[in-house]
Order: sequence, then C-alpha cells, then structure tokens
Amino acid sequence: MLNRPYKAAMPFPEWLIERIRQQVDLVELVGEVVPLKRVGRNYAALCPFHPEDTPSFFVHPERGIFKCFGCGKGGNAITFVMEYYRMSFPEAVRFLARRLGISLPDEEESSAARETGHLSALYRVMQNAAQFYHETLFGAAGEEARRYLQGRGVRKDTAERFRIGYAPDAWDALLKYCRQRGFHETLLEEAGLLSRSEQGPIYDRFRNRLMFPIYDTIGRVIGFGARRLREGEPGPKYLNSPATPLYDKSQVLYGLYQAREALRGQGYAVLVEGYMDVLTLHQAGITTAVATAGTALTEEQLRLLRRYCQQLFVVYDADRAGQQATVRALELALRQGFDVKVVLLPQGEDPDSFVRTQGAEAFRLRLRHAVPFLDFIMLQYQQRGMLETPSGQAHAVRHAMHLIASIPDPLLHDFLIRHLALRFGLPEALLYEEFQRQRRE
Repeated sequence: MLNRPYKAAMPFPEWLIERIRQQVDLVELVGEVVPLKRVGRNYAALCPFHPEDTPSFFVHPERGIFKCFGCGKGGNAITFVMEYYRMSFPEAVRFLARRLGISLPDEEESSAARETGHLSALYRVMQNAAQFYHETLFGAAGEEARRYLQGRGVRKDTAERFRIGYAPDAWDALLKYCRQRGFHETLLEEAGLLSRSEQGPIYDRFRNRLMFPIYDTIGRVIGFGARRLREGEPGPKYLNSPATPLYDKSQVLYGLYQAREALRGQGYAVLVEGYMDVLTLHQAGITTAVATAGTALTEEQLRLLRRYCQQLFVVYDADRAGQQATVRALELALRQGFDVKVVLLPQGEDPDSFVRTQGAEAFRLRLRHAVPFLDFIMLQYQQRGMLETPSGQAHAVRHAMHLIASIPDPLLHDFLIRHLALRFGLPEALLYEEFQRQRRE
C-alpha cells in the first residue's frame, strides 16, 4: 500500500493508485531515460539521479520497484516519475494515468494541488506562448520570417516538428494574447516572456525574432531561443530565455526531446552548437543531433545525454573558437564515460552550411571517418607546430595522459597508453608513471 501522506495529498482512491502501479511497465518507463542491462531477473543501470561510473541502480520488475545503492533513492513507478521529471504526486499520477489510458475521477482542490498550481500555470503560459509564436509564423505577420526559413532551406514539416515560431515586431503582442486567455502579466514576467523597463512599463521580451521553443524531456516548453531576422538591427544575434523556475540553460539540450527515440535506437549523439545546425541535420535524416545553444557545454548537459546513449560525435564549427570548444567538450565528455570522436569540417564551415552545400551523404561520410579523441588532440598540437620540439611533444603527451586519466573505464587505460607509447616511441612504464601522477591529482 502507499504511504498515508500520498492519500492526504491527493484524493485519488487507493484502489486506483494501486491499479496504476500494477499496470505500469517499470522497465519500459525507466528504460526510456537510462539504458538498462538485464542481470538475472532484474535490470541494472547507471543511476539517473547522481553521477557514477559503476551501475548501482536496479529495477525489480516483479516487485515493481527501483533502488539505487549509491544515492539511496528508491520507490515505485510513481516515485520514479516524481523524482526524475520533478513532478508532484498528483502530477505523476496524472502522467501515468494518461500513459495507460486510465480515466481519473474529478479532482478536488487540495493544499498539494495549490502548491503545485503555480508551476502548472507557468507550463501553461509557456505552451500558450509557443502556440502564439507558431501561429504568427504562418500568419500574415510572419512573411519575412518564413522567407528567412526558406532561404536557410528549412522545410515546413521541419518547422512544424520543432514548432518554430515568430515573435512579431510589436511591444505587447504576446502580452495581449495571453491576457485574453486569462494569464496575468506577473506570470508571464516570471516565465521570462516579458521584460520591465527602468521606468516601470512592461513589454514583450522577444520582438521581431525567429523563435525556437526549448522542451524538457517529456515535451513541455520551458524556454525559448530567439534569433534576430535583420543583421543590422541592434541587440544580440541570439536572445535566450532568462533563468526561470522552469528553465536553466546549463541543464537542457536543444533538440533532445525530438531526438530521444533515435538516440536510444542508434546509441550515439551528434553534438552541435546551434539551433539551425540541429534543424538542418534532423531534416537531412541525422536525427540524433542535439545542441548546447546559448551556453558552453556543461557536465549537467552531458549527464542528461548519457542517459540516452554512450557514443558522442562532437561537430563544432571549424574556426579557432570552435576547435577550442571541441577540446573542452572532449574533456567533459570523457569524464562522463562517453566514447568520443570528433567530426572534422572544412575551414569556415559549420554543420548547417556543410549539409546545405555538400549534402547529407557527405556529412554521413564525415561521421564514418570521425577522429578518435587522442588523434584529434595530437592534430591540434601538430597544426600549432608544437610536435616539432621535444618540449612541445612532452606537453602534448601530458595533455593526452590527463584525458586518459579522466576516463572512468579502467579497461581503456592500457589500450590508450599503449597507443600513445607507440606513437611517440616512449616506454610504456614512463607513461604509466605519468598516468598515476595524473590520477592522484
């Protein structure tokens, strides 16, 4: 039976909650967010709630429970939805009921419902904003934005799938739209949709911009990326939603919601930098593309992505800044246990421009010939002329050993050290000493 606080928090009858628990396939539910491996009658995985190198998270399908022996989290399907998707108990029950096609009785007002009502209102206002921008794109006011998308080769079906929108060139278009639907301006301001001037008047944050909705892992709009249409206009090229109770740009990836099934099925992600890169690659059939979009890559984003796949192809811009960002991405991704490779593009190209000029098959060929991370690091040192001197070679080897030492899988260490020793003609014992020093540090 469920704990008494659950019953007090929401007036769903216990028999109905028990029915939901019994009908939910916990293995399927958990397997949608983290790869599971069968161990006897149970399933094991890396815990989705805390970083770890060795699986300590177990699902027991016969008992309908999960347990992590690392962080201690455990419970049933309802508990899992609450913890992973950050839902209240009533929201988790509704989520699972919809999933199972079970009708719920009319819900009465309660203290728990009131406590979660504010977040629900924020989700609703973001959904309304996304709908407004999307409708505006395909209305009379969106003609210039549609021409821009056509010029960038974005088809209508792609714009529909990602619900691309347009914020009209007006100070209060969204504000009026949402007021008519009963939303107060303070809610829109908290959701990051409005800004307030120093004099006090409030106005739409996004104006005359192409709008890219950002989704959480279950398809709720939590933020926006916005691109200006005219290059000469003042303001940043891209303007993103500020931090809100729903949105933290360091913890989300653009396109992850649309890519989630392909990531699980194909086992690898294509990591790019921009919104248009994601759109162009998905449109070309490379549906595992995701982007950081608006922030440097973070460990939180990689931990999120690691729940869906183990292999990572980094495809950043070919300029100097892009290559520096690639090195940093390698360092972070290796620590999270990814098998990392780098896709090299011609100078001056990004994934969007390359696919539009060279085609999808040419990009797939680049994926097939992606460079292992050690080779990429050495290529960077070679291009800078540092492998021509003993001190430069020593610096490159130390950097490589630093990356190898950060990898959690101990079986890989020997292979990589042997590869590095052969490349530079160094004794393996010398590299093992450096490896142990790096591990200690």
